[in-house]
Amino acid sequence: DRGRAVITYLQFAIDKGLDYNSRQTLWHSNRGVVAHTFTRHDFSLKWTFSEMIFSGSNSGAAWALSQITSVYKQIAAYVQEVTPRVRSGHLPLPTILNSTAAHMPSLTDSSVDLVCMDPPYYDNVQYGELSDYFYVWQKRTLGDLYPGLFTRRLVDKIVEAVANPARDGSAKAAKLAYEQMMGQIFAECQRVLKDDGLMTLMFTHKTQEAWEALTRALIETGWIVSSAFPVESEPTEDIHHKNMAATTSSIFLSCRKRALENTVPALWTGLAGHGVQQQIRQAVKEALVEFAPLRLTPVDEMVAAYGRALRVLSQRWPVSDGDEAV
Repeated sequence: DRGRAVITYLQFAIDKGLDYNSRQTLWHSNRGVVAHTFTRHDFSLKWTFSEMIFSGSNSGAAWALSQITSVYKQIAAYVQEVTPRVRSGHLPLPTILNSTAAHMPSLTDSSVDLVCMDPPYYDNVQYGELSDYFYVWQKRTLGDLYPGLFTRRLVDKIVEAVANPARDGSAKAAKLAYEQMMGQIFAECQRVLKDDGLMTLMFTHKTQEAWEALTRALIETGWIVSSAFPVESEPTEDIHHKNMAATTSSIFLSCRKRALENTVPALWTGLAGHGVQQQIRQAVKEALVEFAPLRLTPVDEMVAAYGRALRVLSQRWPVSDGDEAV
């Protein structure tokens, strides 16, 4: 077991070296350091690339190993701190499950107090495709130690809950696939959460399509949004955001189980303009006043407003505009 652990952590050090030494790495001129392969979350071509020296006490290899041992020490210190409390019964023994959130058979109905989720942001990052970069190296080193994890030639991308037009055939099909997969996940979370439990998720995307897919998946599986607020989560000077119409805030949504299903759809326009549409407009106006001290960018204001609109829509669902569902 000790030998297996040593080899595993050494592979993590190799991964760190791989991430900072490829034709995808950049020179970060502002910080004077090498920027890693996935600084842009893609495999974009670089005109020039930078590398670390891989010999000597200040080499890239020594740095990569120090990064892994530093994290290991922090984890070990935490485990050492909580172990006496677990053994004494003051803390429950933690259980870590590595599986899809769409199917959690080991968890019984209404047994969970809190679901805390950071779901994939629609089409922003193709995690499976990027994971292949490390997978092919880990398979060589760790394949014999963990044969069940490395049975495939590359990472499985079919079951990944992202919107991937290359995988699904078109942008429309990708949106539908994301909506269906997130719906399965939200439905399973609905099953395992207690009736008075809370689900929180963070989401950000500037396109209507992304919010529409998340909204439908969330509401149609029986959730209401009880609160929504922006939190600054991204640097404004990095390669993703500087001089670009990109979001720098994530929207935190607090969700609860819908107590009763509305049997009669709410009206979008309503009588004398008092329908759901007007309620959403009023909620967004109030939110913009509330967000003003945060000095959000126009894009972040728009995304934060999505969260407030979703809160109203989910609480009045279903909503109809004449004979058409909103």
